[in-house]
Amino acid sequence: MITTHNGYGDIPSVDVNNYTAIKKHLDQFYQEISKRYDKGHTPYNLRNCAYQGDFSQEKIFWSQISPVGRFAYFDQSEVFCLNSAYMITGTSIKFLCAILNSQLIRWFVQNTAAIWGQDGIKWLKTYIDVVPIPEPCEIVNESFVHLVDKILEAKMHNNTAEADEWEYKVDRMVYSFYGLTDAEIDAIAKALGDV
Repeated sequence: MITTHNGYGDIPSVDVNNYTAIKKHLDQFYQEISKRYDKGHTPYNLRNCAYQGDFSQEKIFWSQISPVGRFAYFDQSEVFCLNSAYMITGTSIKFLCAILNSQLIRWFVQNTAAIWGQDGIKWLKTYIDVVPIPEPCEIVNESFVHLVDKILEAKMHNNTAEADEWEYKVDRMVYSFYGLTDAEIDAIAKALGDV
């Protein structure tokens, strides 16, 4: 995908002249695109996007509607999502990915978010913003990062059983991180139908 962005940070705007086939196509509509109120430096460029650079950062994407949270980790590769998904950037991204994909957070969101249809939950940003996630100390963050790396490696090699084992360990660590008792853990598992 070629994004004819208007430039951001130290990155210059995209010069459509470097993409002759695209420019040739757009030139057919030059009268219309030159009238756009939201154009960039040229009619070919998109307007300024304050978060354009975030797509080149370590990030998490998730879909709005799903029966369970599906928070996907992406490294610093330039990966984009559509408007039916959300993105998180910042610090402790792998830690956040582990927490957000846990059974505990799935239970929390199922009990606080709007239901969509028979099996879906609206995983809207509004609901994720209120998930109580304490700042981890360095040792806790590194422990979660290690497990997320193991999960990513297992999934890259299509080793579902190994990924499931690491995900189970993440769930146990999340319960411990939040200080839940065995009775509370059992109640959550029962509510999720995992018993």
